[in-house]
Amino acid sequence: MQEVEFEGKQYQISFGSMPDGLETRLQGDELGRYLKLLEEVQTRPRAVYSEVKAFGQKHTSVPEVINLLTFAHIQNYRVVEAENLIKDTFEKYPEYLFARINYADQCIRKKKLGLIPDIFPTFDLEKLCPEKEIFHTSEFRGFLIMMTYYYLAKKMREDALPYFVKAKEIEPNHPSVVYLEKKLFKKSLLSRLLGK
Repeated sequence: MQEVEFEGKQYQISFGSMPDGLETRLQGDELGRYLKLLEEVQTRPRAVYSEVKAFGQKHTSVPEVINLLTFAHIQNYRVVEAENLIKDTFEKYPEYLFARINYADQCIRKKKLGLIPDIFPTFDLEKLCPEKEIFHTSEFRGFLIMMTYYYLAKKMREDALPYFVKAKEIEPNHPSVVYLEKKLFKKSLLSRLLGK
């Protein structure tokens, strides 16, 4: 557990699994299976893809499982399935933070910035999720990365930077942070050729 200060507020961030809310929706072995698939889809996405799909079909009313399936689609380059599932998940579970983040990210990529205020009526996580006392690092980082892209798309680089800086502070080596850093601070071709 780590306490993180951002925009004058303190947030509790967890780097471990947070199955608390899931315990009521996934009973016994199913919770363990979900946690195992969550871990394996990151290291062996092809090997567990069909298992994740079957698990997702069995638990269509559990947003965390749907999010896992979305991630599995992405990891296996099934972009159309992932994109459709992202929109459907937001429509079914608009209060689920990952559904908001994923759909907002999709809208930013598709240049539908006008939809962001409907997805995020506030950018204050405390107001957006008053019931949450602890955020998982993936939620917090995902929100920060999405906000960075949002402000970059609006040509508001100075507003984007604090979100990126905080994401880098929390998870400096996460692939999404590394990729965003390269995008934000890419060197010109001339600088690279001159070795500067």
